[in-house]
Amino acid sequence: MTWHITLAADGRFPLSRTLAIIATIVRVCGDVLLLFAVVDDHVHLVLIGERFEVGRRTSGLVRALEASLEPARVRPVADRAHLRRLVGYVAGQPRHHGAGSWEGTCLPDLLGARRLGFDAGRLAAQLPRENLGALALEGAGFGVSAIAPAGDALVRTHGAVRGYRSALAAAGLAERGGRTPLRVAVDRGWRHLAAQAGLHLDAREAAGIAQRTWQRLATEPVDSAWVAAIRRSIAFEVATPILRPPIRPG
Repeated sequence: MTWHITLAADGRFPLSRTLAIIATIVRVCGDVLLLFAVVDDHVHLVLIGERFEVGRRTSGLVRALEASLEPARVRPVADRAHLRRLVGYVAGQPRHHGAGSWEGTCLPDLLGARRLGFDAGRLAAQLPRENLGALALEGAGFGVSAIAPAGDALVRTHGAVRGYRSALAAAGLAERGGRTPLRVAVDRGWRHLAAQAGLHLDAREAAGIAQRTWQRLATEPVDSAWVAAIRRSIAFEVATPILRPPIRPG
């Protein structure tokens, strides 16, 4: 069974908590999670599993969020057509609420522009032969069916400072923070992408990486999936200001 869960907050979620809320959702619901969106004063989830297990995960998430929430609204997803519509509906939540950022939705993850532990393959298994990226982009109001990974020229045009910000976004990070294993993986991907695109000194300085560490990163094996995710993250960030929906008045 598949379920659409809505968690409404008594008040609004601080924008600064969006990534932390997503991390909690992935941690608590990751292996049954198909879709998610954190917007405004509520959370949308689409989970797969038996009713009891879905209820257990939902209760666990409510406790983990440490927020004042109204009772969860849990509705069954009727069929494949219903689930297909939910892809666009959940990804398009910022458009529905007049916002201009998709950070709180799974849209970047469905496009391969973010790697934070969310497995889009689980949704793909439920909707075989569907272009999930196209469904999500359409629901988000982009008016395009795909966003190609940034090529070397676009990486250079985007620049080192914005490029490294996109690299952090690919890992669901808002800032550099400490040198955690996740940050090291991002830095390796960024170092190899910089070499591919012809960014050198600026790329190191933008990341705040010491020269000796930068040289060492060049010799370490890199997960090519990180390089691809950063390229997609850059392309997504470049496209977003152009294609974001208008802010609703009032």
